[in-house]
Amino acid sequence: MTVKPAPPRRTLHARRRAAALLVIAGLLAAAALLVVVLRDDAPRGPAIPDRAPGLADLWSGDASLVLAKKWTSANLANPGQGAYGAHVEIVDGTWYLFNRFQTAQQCAGQQAMGTQVRASADQGATWTAPVPILVPTPGTPWSCAATDGDAVYDAEARTWRYLFQCLGDGAVWQGCYAERRDPSPLGPFEAVPSVPNPVIEPGQLWDRICDDPGDQCGRAPGQPRIADEGTFNIIGDSGDGWFVGFHGYDGVHGFRGLARTETFRRDGWQADGEGGTPTDASIDARDAAEWRESWRDGGPIGPGAAAILEQDGWYYQLVEIPDVNLTCTEGQNWDLGLFRTRRLSSTSWAQYPGGNPLVYSARPTPVGAGSKCNVLYPGLFRDPATDTSYVMYGRASGDPAYDGIYVHRLAWDRNLLDNGDLRTADEAGWERLGTTTQLSVERMPDRSPDGSAYMAVNCGAPACDGGAAVFHDIRVDREAQGERFAFGGTVRAESGSGTLDLSVLQLDEAGEIVANATVPVAATTTYARARATFELDDRAATLRFQLTPRTPGTLWADNLYVIPQDGCSAPRYPTC
Repeated sequence: MTVKPAPPRRTLHARRRAAALLVIAGLLAAAALLVVVLRDDAPRGPAIPDRAPGLADLWSGDASLVLAKKWTSANLANPGQGAYGAHVEIVDGTWYLFNRFQTAQQCAGQQAMGTQVRASADQGATWTAPVPILVPTPGTPWSCAATDGDAVYDAEARTWRYLFQCLGDGAVWQGCYAERRDPSPLGPFEAVPSVPNPVIEPGQLWDRICDDPGDQCGRAPGQPRIADEGTFNIIGDSGDGWFVGFHGYDGVHGFRGLARTETFRRDGWQADGEGGTPTDASIDARDAAEWRESWRDGGPIGPGAAAILEQDGWYYQLVEIPDVNLTCTEGQNWDLGLFRTRRLSSTSWAQYPGGNPLVYSARPTPVGAGSKCNVLYPGLFRDPATDTSYVMYGRASGDPAYDGIYVHRLAWDRNLLDNGDLRTADEAGWERLGTTTQLSVERMPDRSPDGSAYMAVNCGAPACDGGAAVFHDIRVDREAQGERFAFGGTVRAESGSGTLDLSVLQLDEAGEIVANATVPVAATTTYARARATFELDDRAATLRFQLTPRTPGTLWADNLYVIPQDGCSAPRYPTC
């Protein structure tokens, strides 16, 4: 049989891909597997670096994101609120999770909100009971809310410092400061007389940053004022002070700005060029205008929350940006994008070369409590004990099994399929075989194995005869990657059960099949993973990774891969 190859999408030599992948490992029990034993004397290909990957490796395409932990709001005993205001701080090997909680009190037309903390001694596998650290308190600037802040441990002063959004009886959001003089944050944080609250009044910082009409955030006469400094992010640990990121809002558009402080006092903020601060907004709506997103009319409106992490001389910023407003309107897009710069004074951050968004919101927006802005509160952190870097964000959902916090670790990535995990939320790299084949890429996180996009495929006929399939071609470069490979993915049925073949066809230069490795997958409504290995045929010029439905009905697939096996003592997706 002769198969005409599609235009080559990828060579085996090109390990560095244009797009970093958002992937998942460690799913449920395997489906039917075909196992080929690798000989111990197999030739060895390029070695994986003997270090943990960092954000620079994600940036270059040599690392991808693998779901490491999912903390549901229900498991955190905080239904519908676990993801809100969430951030992780790590001190002396202990993980601390800060997030919002609601009280029964009604205040300023809403439920009053505070902040709580819990601890984990096993990298987030288990948590202690939550401890409230700030609660709505009559007579304080946070009589209605103390939330959406950031904490930093000042080891020299043995003090936890917390900058947060506060809402008093006047229904105006401000910035407040509290601290706890103890190595553990598990206890009350208190205001201190030397730092009178509020420490940031509405518009206090943005008025200085946007003072020039030529600024990106500059406003002409009659335009609304930018205020609502909040969703704070503290960068640094003490010494020369701290940089602080925060959002701004004019009622329609969002902005991210940076200021600097050594005291957190109201009179101690440097901004608009002082102390190395930027003279304009660091991120605004224009930074997302060219994203790989079908923005609603009017385009993106600018950022809300964000997180900055410094690694190897670069500052990386993960930012949430919607396209209607910052108040979670039904049906809007609400995505996360990654940026970086060498200098915090920069007003022009480089875009993630793999193409933003890094994380997509659902489409269509699912109807249900807490689902209107269903990817939110981004976070970046690194565990010094393991040197593992993490990307974290919340997923709001009406289903308690999915509402919560998703934490992805960076992992080395040798997958040869472009868009094998559907990270780009489209069909890039994939082709249809046969006239009836149905293929779509869905953005419904609750149906995905890892909260990202996934593929839906159907033979499009009452009976599937093997002539309808979806495939991805890879050009062979034998010298670059060796002779042995693994392939596979995760598959489930939309409903009931079904059968799907995962195959790698080896094609010669004429398009003739010279070898075929196939895994039949018996799919149910639970995701299962299938994996097989094969050796490269001497005549092969193209590898065709193919999904062939064998039964009618829609099947879902994700985390599809072809990975070189040479040099791998313990093959594991997505590394080797």
